Amino acid sequence: MRYVFAIATLALAAVLILLGIGQRTFLSGPSAIRVSTELSADSQYALLPADVLAENVGRQTVTVRGEKNVYLAYARTADVQAWLTAVPHDVLSIDQKTGELSSVSVKADEDAYRKLVVSGDSEPSDTTATKTPAEGDAMETSQLALPKNPDPKGSDLWLAEYSEDNLLTQAMDLPEGISVIVAARNGDKVLDGVSLSWSVDKSTPLAGPLLVGGIILGIVGLFLYLLAVDHDRRSTRPRRGNTKRLAGLRRQSALTGVSPKSIEKDRRRALGGGRTKLLAIPVVLSVALMASGCSADYWPKFGNEPVAPGSTAAATASAEDQDALPPAVTSPQLTRILTDASDVATTADTELDAEMAKTRFAGAALDERLANYTIRAKSPDTKAPGALSSTVMDYELPQSTKTWPRTIFTVVEDGTDSENPPLGVVLIQKSPHDNYMIHYAVEISGGSVLPDAAPAYIGTSRLAPDFNALKLQPKNIATAYADVLNNGADSNYYDYFDVTDDNLVSQVGQSWRQSERQGFAANDQEGEASFSTVPGDGEVVALSTAQQGALVAVSVLDTETIVPTNERAEITFSGSAAAALAGTNKSNTGLYQTWEYQLLFSVPGADSKDKIKLLGFTHSLVKAGAN
Repeated sequence: MRYVFAIATLALAAVLILLGIGQRTFLSGPSAIRVSTELSADSQYALLPADVLAENVGRQTVTVRGEKNVYLAYARTADVQAWLTAVPHDVLSIDQKTGELSSVSVKADEDAYRKLVVSGDSEPSDTTATKTPAEGDAMETSQLALPKNPDPKGSDLWLAEYSEDNLLTQAMDLPEGISVIVAARNGDKVLDGVSLSWSVDKSTPLAGPLLVGGIILGIVGLFLYLLAVDHDRRSTRPRRGNTKRLAGLRRQSALTGVSPKSIEKDRRRALGGGRTKLLAIPVVLSVALMASGCSADYWPKFGNEPVAPGSTAAATASAEDQDALPPAVTSPQLTRILTDASDVATTADTELDAEMAKTRFAGAALDERLANYTIRAKSPDTKAPGALSSTVMDYELPQSTKTWPRTIFTVVEDGTDSENPPLGVVLIQKSPHDNYMIHYAVEISGGSVLPDAAPAYIGTSRLAPDFNALKLQPKNIATAYADVLNNGADSNYYDYFDVTDDNLVSQVGQSWRQSERQGFAANDQEGEASFSTVPGDGEVVALSTAQQGALVAVSVLDTETIVPTNERAEITFSGSAAAALAGTNKSNTGLYQTWEYQLLFSVPGADSKDKIKLLGFTHSLVKAGAN
């Protein structure tokens, strides 16, 4: 019976060890799940939706085959779908019955695309109105032409992108809500097929316990076997001197009447070749134990899985309001956009390349650079515009929307010197196929405090120019502030603004202008100066902040004109920059120079006791010439 227990224990140990080894070998199954499909004959674009990517658990690997350059990018599902709405494309799906990957051709949807790009994507002016931003009037359809064979490379919608010739394989670990776009970038080339695989989790949490359990049972079984042999040996020998445990396995003395050689011979006969095998078992099991201890995949995991930083807040917000509009961009996406814009600005500013600047700048920010390039081409000592940085200074205010245009405000470090004032940057994306353009780059004044705003993962609303729940409607702020510069305390709008620490009012306001006029008269100069400030052509941008306030970015044009006071007088520019821009340095009919000011205001709510405060400004000479 002792042998039965020993053999049964050893057999069970062998089974456990075999199962433990099998978990890592013949029982582990395939390393990946793979599906593939061919695309339609003329397919240039294809969509891998988020639900297809999440069909199986594991890291996804996408393989794209095509003619010449093939391309892959991923982004939020709504953004990928918006980009593809304007072009014919294939949509991939998995058949729930067969598990196979298939594709369906989808035509471009002109109406759906034009509904994505609306002119009313902002809060209505009537605070009691129920019309939502997405229900705004569509842009003139004649002005919104569908793109033909657009190149997806470099789109600001993407979170990451890759391209290769003929064959592209990319491993990813995409979360829920992220889809993939694949494309043939050459307009006359097409995609051949797409393969998708999921890596299977190869961790075997039972392997370690099975191997250790088998080792322990093996040791117990071996001990039971030795006890059984000992019992048999002692039962066939005289009891004298044979009462100790395992005495039957020891060498016997001459008093027992049996020679040591015969005892050894009997032991070898009884144990046979199995003795060597039995001794090898602990060695093998020890090696298996050491191997199993080398990987965490062999053992079960206890406790909660670590949570990625920042995901808790985002998940909480999502759970609280599933219908909330998403922010225009994510923080990593904004960094990517700013990095590209910074590179463009650096190259364009160095090479005086106006066409390159137009790929990332518009409005007042573009006016600044185009005029600066003209000046520096003739006067190289002129200072270049402020450099951009991709380093965001903890203030991101993206618009929350599902449609276009989309607006972002953020604060970045000066790209030239961290000691310089930070820049408040306003970016606008007109449609899914346009990139974000910098409309304003405003130097934040020292001591200015930006108003509190919602977290970046929630975003904010862009307010209509005629939104009337603020101290002044956004569209009237440039006019009102220009009037303050022109008339000072006599302006009807003077009491709306906090001018206590307003550097611009002190630098170019009514008091400064009066002193300039008096200077001309006191020095008997044969000229007369006049000044005029009017609203600029920059787009009025208003983004909601806390306390029912808003950040408002506008531009104004400040023109200084000097005319001679007699026919023989001649007026000259005092600086080389204006002369370089005007193409002349003097005139007997008078000269003018126009400065454009990019302005950023904090505008309180209509019921607030606070006043409108200038947070910063950037000024640049944009025009000059003879009258």
